[in-house]
Amino acid sequence: MPKGQGKINSQKVIEGLLAGKKKKDIATEAGSSASNDKTKTDAIIKHQETSRFKKASEPFVEQLREERQRVIDSMKLKDLKDVKYKDHVDAIDKTTKNIQLLSGEDTDKSNVTLTWE
Repeated sequence: MPKGQGKINSQKVIEGLLAGKKKKDIATEAGSSASNDKTKTDAIIKHQETSRFKKASEPFVEQLREERQRVIDSMKLKDLKDVKYKDHVDAIDKTTKNIQLLSGEDTDKSNVTLTWE
């Protein structure tokens, strides 16, 4: 078990991430034995890589994927001039980011480079 990890509760980590809490705060609530903020944050990052966390977050990720698809499907029925279209885009953005956060998918495209002449 990595230093500072203690017995971290995956459910508490999931709840904290979805609530937008800071990882150092999540660590304390989830049972980390780390003593400083950096170690607490590192403990949560490492915990997110464990098979135990991935198994616990799987149902949430699947629900988020289904919800995102439902929003995408409903957008097809909307007029692009409709004000609520923005709400749909925001919902897709937020569900995608939560999926990335919980599943460990890339949250950036750091390998993309732009060139121009």
